[in-house]
Amino acid sequence: MEETQPFESNVIAYPAITTISNSININKPTKIYTIKNLEKLNLIISSDQYEEIRITQNKINWFSDDLIPIEHLKYFNSIENEGFKIGIGVATGSDKIFISETFDDFIEQELLLPIITSKELKKNTFTESKKKIINPFTSDGKLINLSQFPKAKKYLLDNKSILSKRHIAKKNPIFWFKTIDKIKPSLRLENKILLPDISGNKVLFIDEGKYYPHHNLYYITGKGLKTLKVLAAILMSDFSMKQLLTIGNKMNGGYPRWQSQNLRKLRIPIIENFNKEYKDCIASAYDNFDPEKLNRIITLENILKNSSEKGQIALFEPTVEYKK
Repeated sequence: MEETQPFESNVIAYPAITTISNSININKPTKIYTIKNLEKLNLIISSDQYEEIRITQNKINWFSDDLIPIEHLKYFNSIENEGFKIGIGVATGSDKIFISETFDDFIEQELLLPIITSKELKKNTFTESKKKIINPFTSDGKLINLSQFPKAKKYLLDNKSILSKRHIAKKNPIFWFKTIDKIKPSLRLENKILLPDISGNKVLFIDEGKYYPHHNLYYITGKGLKTLKVLAAILMSDFSMKQLLTIGNKMNGGYPRWQSQNLRKLRIPIIENFNKEYKDCIASAYDNFDPEKLNRIITLENILKNSSEKGQIALFEPTVEYKK
């Protein structure tokens, strides 16, 4: 129902109505209706305006059967199994207090980190962020001693009444000034693909070690910058987008959700198996932001042509027999 508005107020949502029945017929197709007009809901469901999908017994491969035939699965793997890491940025519990563009004037510099949010990644544009976040943690993950930072201490004490109302502060009142998530300053210095949870962007941006990611951004790190560009290009392609839109919920307007649980289900080509020319071609298309070229070169046929069998591993669980 992502193409209609079932709520009284106009919101971005992804409602769905699902009916489940107990049946031993695992080959029975599932009917999927696209609902654009609530007034015609009963008429739509009683008609033949639906598409059918069949759930295979290979439970790991439900979402990729149409894109990746089972005989070619040896050339594909999950993002994390290829050596990348998927994460989400820092949640503070009170962004208005922890994040600002004016901290340079009254907070110790050693406590400040540049931070990037989804607001800087819009309309296919990466806007430089002037925002900084107060980091209440030391490099080894312990909370700072506020008495050693008089400027920060004064500012945080001035806002203690607000910070103390957060759930994280109520659980441990002694450390009322900590952020919900622990901040690891080394993450800022890593190359990372930035993925806004909900985005209409056609390009996925890479931060080359300049910013710390905010909670409304997922990120992928690992390996060198060129390999990250190849991965970003693969994720931007229709090949991956079709998987993502099938695995996860589409928001109103058809936008995908780049959530970690969806990213972990994606099956991408084993990048290490690509020949150098193919890697260079993909990385070049990414650098030049050429979506049409990406979709021409990142296809199942081209992936198979330009991959070797070196490094192939077992990707999926064996077929599971359903118990009646």
